[in-house]
Amino acid sequence: MTQADSNGSVTPRRRWTRIALLISVALNVLFLGVVVGAGWIHWRDDGRGRSFSFSRGVDQLIKGMPADRKPIAQSALDRYRNDVRPQWREVGEARRAAFEALRAEPFNEEQVKAAFDRLDALRESQRKLMGTITFDLMRQLTPEERRTFLQALRQRRPPPPPRPDEAKPSRP
Repeated sequence: MTQADSNGSVTPRRRWTRIALLISVALNVLFLGVVVGAGWIHWRDDGRGRSFSFSRGVDQLIKGMPADRKPIAQSALDRYRNDVRPQWREVGEARRAAFEALRAEPFNEEQVKAAFDRLDALRESQRKLMGTITFDLMRQLTPEERRTFLQALRQRRPPPPPRPDEAKPSRP
């Protein structure tokens, strides 16, 4: 495309301005999608999330197991409570640090990358540990016990009750 300058001569339109505009629009749409998606999740789940519960699944498994087999599941539950749960605090602290790095002015790209790398590493470590605990448990279970455990994992945790300060008035 061409454009006339102040002398009346024709010069090619700068291609980089269109590319910059397209990149800017794409980033704005991406940002809007993240904000809307986060809002949707918060609204849908009351901001407190719903997910499977490993400990609830093992508890249900233990209830149906003969007494001599319960230590197998109890051992997995103890490992989860002693090894995985404490990591949640560390993951939460890393998440807060990552978002603080995003908010900091002036923006420090290296600090943000380091904070998110740490968060990713902690999440990956936790995921691997959960996989190991789950695998160790599953290989010791009978086929029926595995089905019971998997069925319990598929059941989503019900939404938590409303907080007292969030109680909605009933309609007359």
